[in-house]
Order: sequence, then C-alpha cells, then structure tokens
Amino acid sequence: MDILLVDDDLDIIDGILDGVDFDGLGCRCVHVATTGQQAREILESQDIAVMLTDIEMPGGSGLELLEWVRDSGRDIITMFYTSFPYFDYAKKAIELHSFGYFLKPIAYPELQEHLHKALCEAQKMRLSAKDDIWEKKQKLWHEIALTREQRPESLSVSMYPPGVKFVIAAMFFGGGSVQWKRYALRNVLYEMAADLGFTVEALFGIQAETACVVLTEPPKQGKPEELFRRADDFSRKYLGGRTNFYYLSGADLQKAHSEFPRVLACMEDDVCRGQAVCSVNDRIVRKLSYSCPKMSGWGDMVLAGQHAQVEAEICSELDRLAALGELNMPYIKAMRIDLMQTIHARLQQKQISAYDLFSDERFDALREGSLLSVEHMKEYLSYVVRTAGEYIEYTRESGSVAGRIREYIDSHYSEDITRSTLSKVFFLNSDYLGRLFKKETGLSVSGYLQEVRIEEAKRLLSGTSVQINEIAARVGYDNFSYFSHIFREKTGLTPIEYRRGRQ
Repeated sequence: MDILLVDDDLDIIDGILDGVDFDGLGCRCVHVATTGQQAREILESQDIAVMLTDIEMPGGSGLELLEWVRDSGRDIITMFYTSFPYFDYAKKAIELHSFGYFLKPIAYPELQEHLHKALCEAQKMRLSAKDDIWEKKQKLWHEIALTREQRPESLSVSMYPPGVKFVIAAMFFGGGSVQWKRYALRNVLYEMAADLGFTVEALFGIQAETACVVLTEPPKQGKPEELFRRADDFSRKYLGGRTNFYYLSGADLQKAHSEFPRVLACMEDDVCRGQAVCSVNDRIVRKLSYSCPKMSGWGDMVLAGQHAQVEAEICSELDRLAALGELNMPYIKAMRIDLMQTIHARLQQKQISAYDLFSDERFDALREGSLLSVEHMKEYLSYVVRTAGEYIEYTRESGSVAGRIREYIDSHYSEDITRSTLSKVFFLNSDYLGRLFKKETGLSVSGYLQEVRIEEAKRLLSGTSVQINEIAARVGYDNFSYFSHIFREKTGLTPIEYRRGRQ
C-alpha cells in the first residue's frame, strides 16, 4: 500500500524518510507533497492508503485537505502532526475522523508504530469495502438471473462504466458437496480469471448442483472457453468430478435479463453432460419425439418379480440413447412420466397405493434432481422400479403382511388406529387391507384392536394399582364410560369388579 507525506518543510520530510523503515512496514511507495494542491493531484492519480500531513501549510491547511478527501468520498487513513497545540485544530481533526493527532517533534520509532497501526486499519477497511461491493454485485446479478428484471440505465452508470461487456455462464457440478465446490471454484476462478484478463463479478447458486458465474470481459477479446477448461481441469483433479460450463459472451447489463434464460435453458437441455465447456451460440437445441415401446413390458416384468432386470434394461436404454445424442431434458421428463404412470397402474392391480409408497423424503429428493442429468434420472427410475418391485414381492405373502399388521397394532394399540391409518403405513388400499387381514386372522382390524386393548387393560387391572381412568387412556380409550361398556361386553364384568376379583 502507498503512503503520502504532506509538509511544506522538506527537512522534516527527509527526516521522516530517513527515520522510518517504510520497507519494514510493507509500503509499496511513499509519495511526497509540499502543498495541498500537490497532495490533491497525487490523491487523484495514485492509490493512497495512508496520509500523514502537517496542518499549517501555504495554500491550504491539512484540515482543509482532509475535508476535501472526505467530500470526494475517498476512504484514506489520515494522521496529523503539527507544531501548534491548538484546541480548535484537535477538535476539527476529531470531527473529520482523523486516525491520529501528534505534536512535533515526534520520535521516529513512535511514528513508525502509529503508521503500522494506520496501515493495518487501511487493510481492514479495504477488505471490508471489497466484501461489501461483492455482496452488492451478488445481489444485483442474482435478481437479474432469477427475476428476469431489466435493470435501469442509472444502475449501470453507478456500478459499471458504460460499454462494459460480460460473460454469463451456468455451471453444473454433478454431485458431491456442492456448497464446498462452489466456494472452492469461486476462489480458483478469481485467480484463473485474473490471469486471462477477466474479473469475477458474481457467483451464486440457482438450484441443486448448479450455479451461475458472471465475468467482466477484458478490453481485448478474451477466451472464456480457456478459463472454463482450466476450471474443469481443477474440478476433476481436486474436487472429485467434472464441472460443466455453459456460457454466452458479449452481454451488456441492460440485456442480461434476457440472456440468462438462454444460458440456463442450454444447461438444462444438456442432460448428457458430454462436453465440459459449451457456448450457447454454438449449441443446437433439437426437438426429440419421445417413444418407449418397452415401457408396458417393463411394467409387466415388475409385476412378475423381475424388477432387477428392469432396472438394468432402463439404465442400458438411457446409456444407448445418450451415446446416440438422442436425449434431452424434455425426453427424460416424458420418460419419467411414462414410467410413473406404468408403475402406478401395476401397483393398483395389487391394491397397493403408489401415492403412499412414494411419499418419503428420499423419493422427493431423487425426483427433484432427476432432470439434472441422465445419471440423476437413472438413479430416480431405478429407485422407483426397485421400491415397487420389492413391495409387490412382499405383498405376495399375505400371511406376512397380516403378521406385520398385527405387530404394528400390538405396538401402537394406544393410538388412534383405523384401516385408513394402516393403509398409509402399509401402502395398501384400505378395503383390500381389511379383507386380507380378516382372511388371515378371522378378525376385522377393529375387532383385533379391541381384543389387544382389553387384554392389556386386564393385565393392568390385575397386576398394578394404576387408576382405572388412567388405564382406559393407556389402552387407547379417551372416554371412560365407553371403555367400561366395552370391557363389560367382553368380560362380563366392569373394570372395578374385574380388579376386585383378581386381587
């Protein structure tokens, strides 16, 4: 960082230059001015971090110089040193938020210590300002990308100079710790972009495993493809997988809201992820007609217990179509709909509720990401086929299903259990579940539940001193009178009579 010394006495400046170890402070350059006007010219042309200035000088005081610095919006750490211990000087220096106020003569070791503190403060301010600008740009480009709003002309003037061009790109990470990858790529892209003349303006996530990056193009035409290929090489080497880039060059701020949809559509359509880097202008989006004559046969195979074979055939078919370039996002979406309709129909034949069977977080997560790539779709379709096939196999043994229902009732008898609640637990049609249970046990669901509750009540009445109304609640009866009525109906005794007889 640079320092500016301002004093009309050259002997004092020479003394400071000789007495202070500026190299040890890490200064890049020390500038010198003997008047306020010279100081302004240096401040306008150089990147000054810290200014050390006298107060009394011909042609304008150091206080006036700092006031000009503040009015011009520059964040420069300023320290005063003077031979005049006037209270008004000190008061004005405080009002202008000076970093220090010292009386001449000042010992050089003490001055060096104060300059070191000033440089540290300047570094903090610059880092904070850099982070603040980054956040503002992140917000700006995030709004443009996701709300598709056209930004007003005044915005480009305040944040970017006229005529600046941007590279808009979408990234697909392909699994793994996406947040960590995005953080790593942001830092790496900063360095790689600087080497090629680009500047990273924003990098933010869109949805699972995807993100957007915005770059400013250098004055001379750069090559975004080279930058993105370097980033992909880094990703494969250090982040455990390929990162695909889809980009568009030469965009300006006023038209960016209409360019983002083109870039995102290109990324979404390329489900094969064959190329690491793809220019939106070079990619031809084809309309593919969906057709899968094997689907009905796959449904029958799942019904017949051959779900593992169906999984393998579906993955093989997707790989074949990907190799031929016959897959895009609309195609795999149509295939997803087709398979789900087929599976729903086959499950319905077995009185299995597909809605309940596929109502867990795992299914929701796989479905949400299924359109990201062929690999994601294969994982989703395999899960659907495997889950449906395994449950169909499970229901073939009606005795085992009835046994599981009995076990569930034995463990949850105190809860509000109905055929409807059991149908959600076991993914079976409510009427079919009731018929199956009665066929295997000879009892209806409600009849078996009542027996379990009464047996537990009998155990508590004969073996504990728990109050009868609490026993009723424990076995699932909120109404004590109704519990007493059912208990007498089943045992011929009231709960009180039963307890007295047993004790």
